[in-house]
This record gives sequence, C-alpha cells and structure tokens, in this order.
Amino acid sequence: ELFARTPREFHRYWGHDHWAALFAWGSGHVRALPEHLIQHRLHGRNTSAGTRFNPFAPAHWKQRMRTARAQAPDHFVQRYAMAIESAGRSQGFDSRLMAALKQHLIFAQRRMALRAAGPVKRCRSAFSLWGDGYYRDHANGVWTLLRDLAG
Repeated sequence: ELFARTPREFHRYWGHDHWAALFAWGSGHVRALPEHLIQHRLHGRNTSAGTRFNPFAPAHWKQRMRTARAQAPDHFVQRYAMAIESAGRSQGFDSRLMAALKQHLIFAQRRMALRAAGPVKRCRSAFSLWGDGYYRDHANGVWTLLRDLAG
C-alpha cells in the first residue's frame, strides 16, 4: 500500500528500506525488539553503499568526494521535499517526525546554497550552520561540514 502511493522517482533519493522505515515510524507502526534478527555483513561486493568509512584512508575520502560531487546540487532538497509531500498525504503522520523532515529540508536548502557560493562565503555560511547546530542535529557533524567546505 505504501509503495502504491509513493512517487515513482523516490528511488533516486531514498532506499526502499529507508522509505518504508520512515513511513512505518511516521504512522506509529514501529516496535523495538530486544533481540537481533539479522546480521548485516559488510564486504567489497555489497550492492548497497553500506561500507565502513575510515577517516584516515585517502581512498575513502576520494570516493566520498567523488560521490558528493556527482550528486545533483538539489539532491537532498528533493529528498526531503518528496518525503514531506508524501507524508502530508498520509493519514495521522507523526507531527514530530514531520517537523524533523522540515528542519532537514531547511538544512538541505542552506547546504545547496553553499555549493554555489565562493570559498569565503561558503566558509562563513557553513560555520553559521555549524553554530546553529544543523550539522550536529541533521547530519554527520564535522564530516559533513568538511564535505561542504570542500565544495
């Protein structure tokens, strides 16, 4: 039922499991279980991007930067706008989760503006976002800040 109501292009911005989890949580259909149900083993032939990032490995930085530069400038704006629009059509979607999605959208819009800014303005704006807590609350902290500073 969820995927029948989902925009066809969602897969550009969301993994199917993330999308399902977002809407399960938003509709209140999530229950925590104390036991492990599966074990996810990371290896070089995984089809997902789920690999462990080693901040001391230059190859990992190179791959991360290549991936970041390949994304459309509005990737995260589209991601959260799509989720907000779809959640708005869902009955009883959790208002706290909706508010969090809207904060992610604001952050994504401000990050998108960084990509078009020159180095000085980019630094000023990124550190303003840092001071406002956006990198801490809505991203991976200093790692996302460094990604944005690198352009």
